[in-house]
Amino acid sequence: VYQKSFGYMDRKGGKRNDVQTIFSGASFSKPVFAYLVMLLAEDHVIDLDKPLYEYMDKPFYEYPAYVDLKGDERSKQITARMVLSHTTGLPNLRWQEPEGRLKFLFSPEERHSYSGEGYMLLQMVIENITGKDWEALGQEKLFQPLGMERTSYTWQAEFKADMAYPHDEYGRAQGIQLRRREPSAAGSLATTA
Repeated sequence: VYQKSFGYMDRKGGKRNDVQTIFSGASFSKPVFAYLVMLLAEDHVIDLDKPLYEYMDKPFYEYPAYVDLKGDERSKQITARMVLSHTTGLPNLRWQEPEGRLKFLFSPEERHSYSGEGYMLLQMVIENITGKDWEALGQEKLFQPLGMERTSYTWQAEFKADMAYPHDEYGRAQGIQLRRREPSAAGSLATTA
């Protein structure tokens, strides 16, 4: 009904945003991911209440990104519903933790705590179930059907000319920081407004 752009993609260079400007979706990646998970649940690809480890070929701790979970049986309690409601007990990002490793901050469903790590775990599970990476699933199930031609979980070379730069508190452009080669359900979405 109404579409208009405002502001600058590069203030110093005087380049203004337009309706084709690509922005970092950052954590908006999560609700888009959640929507796609719900589509998969409707198609009976995943059961929201089935423990995620049951979808995998081996225990989580045998995957390189999850070796820190070895010996912690709480990983067997995590379900997709817990991930989507941020009740897994996992931190937001492991590198933000004092020891820089993945560990439970509390038991699953004990309370709510924002968790990008939970989303990345569920992404791995869904990629295992479907045999497709998250970018391919996003394109197939959502972006292409909705005509979202300038949306991706991975960096696309054609985005460079129209990418909004992040700016600091003084209005200085900080450079393009979104050149993700691997899709991340927790934060790598790039899209137009």
